[in-house]
Amino acid sequence: MPIYVDSAVRWSVTIKNASAVLTDPDTLRFTAYRAGGASSVSYLYLTDAQLVKDSAGKYHVDYIIPDSPGKWYGVFKSTGSAAGIGYAGVDANAAFG
Repeated sequence: MPIYVDSAVRWSVTIKNASAVLTDPDTLRFTAYRAGGASSVSYLYLTDAQLVKDSAGKYHVDYIIPDSPGKWYGVFKSTGSAAGIGYAGVDANAAFG
């Protein structure tokens, strides 16, 4: 399914501790980047409503790709007993129509 600028992308993350048990991090930050560029937005869990907890160790962000086609990355960074980094990328096409 193609992704177009000005449309929503859901980025999700699952966080587990060293024992592979779903766990909540001490802090969780999501940042969206355009390939080769600076960050577009950054959300901090419990500060920004856009970063949503679904259940223990599971979070998501619904991000609107700005009017800029190309490769976009969503990066989650966690701290504490479940410290780590997770990321995914999408290719956004020019607006449909």
